[in-house]
Amino acid sequence: MCGGLSLHSVAGHRYTRTTPFPTVVGLPTGGFLESSTRRISLPDMRGRLLDRVVAYLYYARRWRGHPRAARPPFEVPPRLSLELLMAAVYLNV
Repeated sequence: MCGGLSLHSVAGHRYTRTTPFPTVVGLPTGGFLESSTRRISLPDMRGRLLDRVVAYLYYARRWRGHPRAARPPFEVPPRLSLELLMAAVYLNV
């Protein structure tokens, strides 16, 4: 993925990067508005949840290619675990 990207959650919480965003999925291509605006709205995602999703994207990029035994655990607060699982399925990460 190249160029900047902006992720927006409910209540205006957002992450904006001008450099490539560490991600394991790409933006939609073709006629999707997100591919031209580089802005992804996630209206059902709370800010704290978006924090953990972004943290996971960085974690996944940092530890990609390392053996599983060498990776530190990715900590998930128990109260966010179900929401994070649903967000991961939704975002295909």
